Amino acid sequence: MNNKTRNISLCIVVLLVFLLFNPISLSIIRMNMYINKVESHIKKSEIFTPVGKTLALYCQSFSMLTKFYEPDASNGISLNPTWLPKEAFNKIISPKYCYLNKEEAYIEFGGGLYHFGYTLSLNIQDSSPTTNVWQLFMYNEGSDKRLLTTYNLDINCQFSLEEMENFSRGQTSQ
Repeated sequence: MNNKTRNISLCIVVLLVFLLFNPISLSIIRMNMYINKVESHIKKSEIFTPVGKTLALYCQSFSMLTKFYEPDASNGISLNPTWLPKEAFNKIISPKYCYLNKEEAYIEFGGGLYHFGYTLSLNIQDSSPTTNVWQLFMYNEGSDKRLLTTYNLDINCQFSLEEMENFSRGQTSQ
């Protein structure tokens, strides 16, 4: 190998090392690792099952929620994430945003440059006069949402006022 080739090879190696190990690249790598860890965690049924059921109960308890939250112009509520079940919080995950109304709910775990979380929707076609059918999906940017589970709840099943008062004092649901 001649000197010119050796110098070009050395420059390429130095450039690659700089690109991989500069603070910005390291931050991006750490952020991607964190997002992958959180996304794989919220896909676990022991996490999404109680969170989704709680969201469905809040949607069905919407009229009582208005005693604690003022609905916005689109008749929805930005729910304080501390009202979510303990499964929504741990060393790995912490919701950034939760919004709901009578027919749908959203929880976002990401934010900024990359958004991901859960959406819950009332399936009106499959619901009956006595049972509401709720579907919980996981979403992330750049992908179609994926169905995680379905809940069939009696239309009268909702949180009591006492439970809501406990949530408002910071006692997580369930």
